[in-house]
Amino acid sequence: MAKKNARSNVTIDVRIRTRADMNTSTPRFGDWTYHHIQPVRIYYLAASTVLRFITDPDCYDETRALGVNALCQMVNNNPNAATIRNFVDANRGVVTNDDVRHPIAKLCASPPFGGFAGVNPAQREDDPGEGMEMHRPLSAPLSWWEAVVRIGTEILAAFGLHQMPQPNTDLSATKMSFEWNEIVLSLMQDISHVSACGPARFVHRDWKLASGGESWTVLRHGVQSPWPPRVGGGDPYPKCLCGDGEICTRTSTTVMYRVHPRFHGHLREGRSRP
Repeated sequence: MAKKNARSNVTIDVRIRTRADMNTSTPRFGDWTYHHIQPVRIYYLAASTVLRFITDPDCYDETRALGVNALCQMVNNNPNAATIRNFVDANRGVVTNDDVRHPIAKLCASPPFGGFAGVNPAQREDDPGEGMEMHRPLSAPLSWWEAVVRIGTEILAAFGLHQMPQPNTDLSATKMSFEWNEIVLSLMQDISHVSACGPARFVHRDWKLASGGESWTVLRHGVQSPWPPRVGGGDPYPKCLCGDGEICTRTSTTVMYRVHPRFHGHLREGRSRP
């Protein structure tokens, strides 16, 4: 086994192409549309960077194995995952260029975990177009959202960028092998987390009609529940109002439920909820 040089200089070049040239197909959510949280170019850039490093002669075998697994989490079907594995096996120890990696990296540009289901973009008032989604669907896990955001922050920082690169832009960065190893491992950690969480399915409570009622937006804040919160401590026995209006404590096995005032009469009289 050849010894790895952790301090060798590794240059990674990636060309940011048009969206159509960096993407293949998006995940399916039934009748709902997949909305990328990060633009296609971010996922493409991350995938191409990982591909370049894990086939480098000075990439550790452990990093290569983890990188393959991470990239396979970014594709939409098993045949594409097999394509990635075959590519890495065939190019192990090879300094691949951007044109060679391009058809493989584009398979990862719409990862299942990298977006959420929603209405058609034309029906949204807040659709970001080619930009990043700014608002998390409230039903989606916060840690999932933060990890997806970090993928963009980390890969842009690796190339010294503070904003999204424009199409037809050539990016290049040179770092020591151990530095790229740390960057790639960090990316893979976030990819592993968000792939375990999975994509955010459509939840109607995450959306509301915008002003005028002609388009939809992602809900910004949660709606306050009409049910009062339960306070811990105090008397362990349920209390109720008896027919004479006096408060009493029942110690029998009868279970008391807190009923919302709107439905109290219907439940008391045996009618079903409207």
